[in-house]
Amino acid sequence: LHAELCECAFLAGDIAEAEALFATASARAHAPGDRAHLHNLRMVLYATVGKYHEALDAGWAALALLGVTVPSGPGGHAAQMEAELAKAQAMLAERTPESLLDAPEIADPERRLEMKVLMDMSCTAYFVDPVQFALTGVRAFNLSLEHGYMDLSAYACMLYALSLQVFGKPREAYHFGEIGLALCARWNSPHVEAKVLCSAASSVMTLFEPLRASIPRAARG
Repeated sequence: LHAELCECAFLAGDIAEAEALFATASARAHAPGDRAHLHNLRMVLYATVGKYHEALDAGWAALALLGVTVPSGPGGHAAQMEAELAKAQAMLAERTPESLLDAPEIADPERRLEMKVLMDMSCTAYFVDPVQFALTGVRAFNLSLEHGYMDLSAYACMLYALSLQVFGKPREAYHFGEIGLALCARWNSPHVEAKVLCSAASSVMTLFEPLRASIPRAARG
């Protein structure tokens, strides 16, 4: 109830009341997953009112509660992004990318919550920090490789493809874009589909397809 009141206060523009309600809700939440959920809610609400840096801080607080190491010091995010990219390459060396399509669904509720936090963070990081944007996307992709997939895995795959595109691997990026679209088709998840199709139409799939192929994706996304 306090979490819902906090959301209402944020959306009504009463930030002070929202912060007070968040503190009350946090004091009553004992399980790490519950507290992480509250921080994720706080992140989304901060982003809604344009407090992007505060939103990212809340996101990292949520991830810390889920056992994720929080980068520290100058270059910490960049170093962790490079480590996640290397991890992805190592895991993909032992399996085909298509194997993700046959993976089981993520069963661990904390890993599902971690995926949600990472994907929400990516939307915020897009506006203020390209390194954190890439980091959250690649980590979410690795989460799917390690633990299985869920609806958000389709978007994680597209973000991984975007990272490959930035690092000069367009053919690989296109291939993972195809996998992201295939994963997306398995779920009836409009909010994820919108993100996946927009990513496909704006960059990833335009590398090796006619631009006219992007028009229906952009219209649907």
